[in-house]
Amino acid sequence: MADSHHLVGRCPLSNRPDATIGEVREVEDGLLFCIRWGETPITRDGRVLGMTAVQYTWLRCTEQDPEIVLQLTRRWHALYGDCDDPRITDAEPPPDVPCGGWLSPEGRLWRGSDYTHPIMATRIASILGVALPHEPREGIWDAARALETRAWIHLQDNGDYGRPASITQPQRDSLFDYAMRFPAIRDRILWQLKHE
Repeated sequence: MADSHHLVGRCPLSNRPDATIGEVREVEDGLLFCIRWGETPITRDGRVLGMTAVQYTWLRCTEQDPEIVLQLTRRWHALYGDCDDPRITDAEPPPDVPCGGWLSPEGRLWRGSDYTHPIMATRIASILGVALPHEPREGIWDAARALETRAWIHLQDNGDYGRPASITQPQRDSLFDYAMRFPAIRDRILWQLKHE
């Protein structure tokens, strides 16, 4: 059972006590696990205005030793999109887990955790040959902007998505199908589709 794994509940990052290992699944090439980013206060002028949403980041690691997994997780987090250690990488969440990603104008959803959407945007841009600025202004975020200007939709883990100038029928169909597949985000997606 995933909940009984010895990594569940461990804090992989010393500077983020709100981050814990939330679920671990053993897969053929190692471990598939998620970091659960807990709620943190949003403050202004010393007042708490609200709390951030809980988010999940799925990673794949070829190592099994808990201390090595935690060490690699810290390295991945510190280097984010530049981590080139082949033992750990961001991963698409399991098929039974609702998540966001990038939805192409043709309706294909590239699934991934909210936290890794900028990394995914860079990969998609590279795969599709989308030109990015030669001098990055904000680095990894340029790819996300490039996709959005090409009518891609950024779907968040909770079902929210950016308001595109226009939504294609294949995107509308994919969002509807995805909402039907995952009751946890159904209401949010359907509400937005209704108000397009």
